[in-house]
Amino acid sequence: MCSIRIVVLSPCSCWRPRTVETKVFGGGLAQLVAHNGSAAATEFQRIIDHRGIVLNFPLGPLAHLQLGRAYAMSGDTRKAKTAYQDFLALWTCIRNVRRH
Repeated sequence: MCSIRIVVLSPCSCWRPRTVETKVFGGGLAQLVAHNGSAAATEFQRIIDHRGIVLNFPLGPLAHLQLGRAYAMSGDTRKAKTAYQDFLALWTCIRNVRRH
């Protein structure tokens, strides 16, 4: 029998999510940790759908990577492959811009 233990942590003054995208990304990661792929995919898709809020923030491309993980976890390999390819395309583009 598997039991899940939820621990309530007190607020930490050293780090707090300051932006909406950070909170949404953290929520997606929490869903991945809880093995809830479909809910995680929804969170990461929210970031991708609203690219204007992430601009050049690293969470934009990373949302594609985590979306791939979420789809893979939920068993949708076709969507997972597309999300991974989108991430690799973005990452390659970023690396090429930084080299010049």
